Amino acid sequence: FHVKYFMLPLVNHIFDFLSRIMYNLFMCLAIPGKIILIKDNIADVDFGGVGRKVGLDLLPDAKIGDYIIVHAGFAIQILDTDDAKERLDIFKKIL
Repeated sequence: FHVKYFMLPLVNHIFDFLSRIMYNLFMCLAIPGKIILIKDNIADVDFGGVGRKVGLDLLPDAKIGDYIIVHAGFAIQILDTDDAKERLDIFKKIL
């Protein structure tokens, strides 16, 4: 019974450590997405065939056809088209 409570901080620490590793490996890829539609400051964005809704609150100048970088559901950067296509080509080679 006491062993269970003794191990709980260790298990939480291990879980936190693994969560941080997984976040750094899989959550920060910054894959460019292309804006397909904008309605009420929310964009429909295409990430290589996968669609997502993205807030444009931080990039009010973003327009349909722009390639953007998204973090936590919000567009944070507009990319030059050539730069975006180059990045997408690199991701295709890696994956």
